[in-house]
Amino acid sequence: MKRLLILNYYHPPQGGVHRVVKFIKYLPQNGWQPVVIAPHPRGIYRYDDSLSNDLRQAQVFRTGSLDPMHLSSSRIDPETVSRHRGLIELINNFFIPDNKIGWVPFAVQAALKIFRQEPFDAIFSSAPPFSSHLAGLSIKRLVSRPLICDFRDAWSQPNTLNRGYSSFRLHLNRRLEGLVVRQADMITAINAPILEGLQNIGLKKGSAKVVLPQGFDPLDFALSDTRPKSDKFTIAYTGSLTKYRRIDVLVRALRELLQSKPPLAKKIKIILAGVYKPEDLAIARQLGVSEYFEFRGHLAHDRIIEILEAATVLWFTIGREEGPTVSTSKVYEYLGARKPILASIPDSSPAAQLIRETGTGTVLDPDDHLGLAYQIGQLFHQWQNNRPVFHPDDKARHGYDRSLITQQLAAHLNRLVSKSPAPNL
Repeated sequence: MKRLLILNYYHPPQGGVHRVVKFIKYLPQNGWQPVVIAPHPRGIYRYDDSLSNDLRQAQVFRTGSLDPMHLSSSRIDPETVSRHRGLIELINNFFIPDNKIGWVPFAVQAALKIFRQEPFDAIFSSAPPFSSHLAGLSIKRLVSRPLICDFRDAWSQPNTLNRGYSSFRLHLNRRLEGLVVRQADMITAINAPILEGLQNIGLKKGSAKVVLPQGFDPLDFALSDTRPKSDKFTIAYTGSLTKYRRIDVLVRALRELLQSKPPLAKKIKIILAGVYKPEDLAIARQLGVSEYFEFRGHLAHDRIIEILEAATVLWFTIGREEGPTVSTSKVYEYLGARKPILASIPDSSPAAQLIRETGTGTVLDPDDHLGLAYQIGQLFHQWQNNRPVFHPDDKARHGYDRSLITQQLAAHLNRLVSKSPAPNL
């Protein structure tokens, strides 16, 4: 079996990066042994130990790190992180490309030790953090193994990660991005806009350029038919709230509905699960509808799946300020739940294209609370009469099965290593 070195800073029990976890789960079925380098679990504010079963076939090597989060206690309250987001962003401005740069020497040292004992065939780095790509590039230069750089978010293209960067910091990040992209042997990205932006930088001659989308794992939803269903019309949102992703439009839609359809008041509830600040929820209190909301906070992935399966409708939002490359991973989990999706997102976003492709819901302008209220009302009427009208394109949905996406990755890896030179030992 070939061996793939995976640089995964956000490795469980740090939650949030299911993409890499599912690659690790399914790569052995495709002839690749995952060898993971990750820092010791410290500074965790999205704790999730429910993913451990997906990692049983991986070799995991833990390292130290000198990044700010790693110097803190092992676990941090998510609300504390959310409250101090502004301070954290200010501190992050002192690090290039990001505040995980202090992990790079530890990851490189661990990779060299692993390679001397049992060589690996290729290197896979996934970002953010973009420091992972710098570690991957250093390892590639030292051992002459092909490097695959995976982009879950854009690096220097306009997005919320680099919004507010000084021109100098953005310039340095662009230089580093170009350095990585022009030397990587394969570039993978979760959507076409990110990949197109990287192609404009200029890729290495002969390097592979591949869109490997986010996805869902059908096995996560294997118990769907046996879980109890709610006796209320339930709208669920499983994601964090930020200054760009707010519940204002949903709150206003709910108030509109309650005014126009009073009987709905006894039969509706909205569940929010994610990281948020108290002020994110203030609008629900101001408009007098907070009693209809259940705020669950951050939950482990298995608990999130339970919420999705019990819900009637799934809602999410992307702010128009977030840029054209944002493709939130939660919408793919929504596909797995096979429930109607209401998306308050820009019409041109990759997520909007996904919903239309799979026939899984309705796309509305991020500020259109009247349109959202109408769609909720229609779905409520169908639910109340036990006549749901929901006909997704299951063939299109199937294309986002994590196991199939991992098969594609393995096929590209096989082609890549067949052309690689002998390693430096």
